[in-house]
Amino acid sequence: MSTLPEKVNAGDETWVQLAPWGRYPNDGVDQILDEEAGRALCMEFDGEVLVDADHASENGGSTEALAWIVRLECRDDGLWALFRWTDTGAEAVSGRRYRFVSPAWTVDSAGRPVRLVSVALTNRPNIPSKPILNSAAGGSGEHNNKETRMDKIIEALGLAADADEAAVLAAIQALQAKIAEQEEAALNALNVRTSVSNTADSIIKFRA
Repeated sequence: MSTLPEKVNAGDETWVQLAPWGRYPNDGVDQILDEEAGRALCMEFDGEVLVDADHASENGGSTEALAWIVRLECRDDGLWALFRWTDTGAEAVSGRRYRFVSPAWTVDSAGRPVRLVSVALTNRPNIPSKPILNSAAGGSGEHNNKETRMDKIIEALGLAADADEAAVLAAIQALQAKIAEQEEAALNALNVRTSVSNTADSIIKFRA
């Protein structure tokens, strides 16, 4: 998982992954964030969405903005948002007060999000999203490319979206062991077929 940027200034725009595609339990009901839900969220996005601290605005607390989400985007690895930081949010991020984001949205009867209500900076997200990434507008850059490649590797290995390096390494080693086992089995089968063929040839020659 990536780390927070060392410095964010007021007015900076940063792409942040709100959540990877997946199914997430929430108060006993699964929420399904797939590409269909992502497209619906992008279509319903209208203007700016508040980014607060620990969902304070959703719980009757402060509505002070740490940032404003000005754009949503569906990518191969999940739903992303473009954050425009306020002075308060920039100070909080640069001071490493928060590491993660947590979206709040309305859902349909199937549990799919349909409208993004707000996003919180938090250290205890309900959805295993990635920490805030320090990237230029548009989400480009070597760091983001590395993150995307790792996400694809994790998905290909069938691991959870928040799998760490140890889990990835263990899965790769298990896969290598399985491949080696299959190669050995194939070689043994070939040796058996060769032995049977040689035996049959010997019998034919003996009869001749």
